[in-house]
Amino acid sequence: MQSGNAAALAEALGDTPEDTVMPTYRKRIGARFKESRNAVKISQEDAARQLHLSQQAISSWESGSRMPTATQLSRLATLYGTPADYLLFGIRTVPVALLRGKNDEQCFSLASLREGFRSLVKALVKA
Repeated sequence: MQSGNAAALAEALGDTPEDTVMPTYRKRIGARFKESRNAVKISQEDAARQLHLSQQAISSWESGSRMPTATQLSRLATLYGTPADYLLFGIRTVPVALLRGKNDEQCFSLASLREGFRSLVKALVKA
């Protein structure tokens, strides 16, 4: 059973009343874990072996029933070749190395900043 505030937030996010915010958020994170693993064509077993974990750990992260530690998340992001902030929030960042030697106008347009801000707000509201 949810508290009044959690139920109101879940309803505002479009979740059914029985859902709670955290399980929904964890399912979204899990889906990004699975999507990123599939993008690099690695099986759960291979990912588990490379991270020195069990296949069940990878499976539980992808289902959203459990979450990795910060260290495990960092290793997972490295293995999948994706930033940890994408895995957690669905936000893609630009590596600083690509921006070196460019002025602000070359790095960002107003439209791209506005779109990035909208994506960030949407991700936070959905969280």
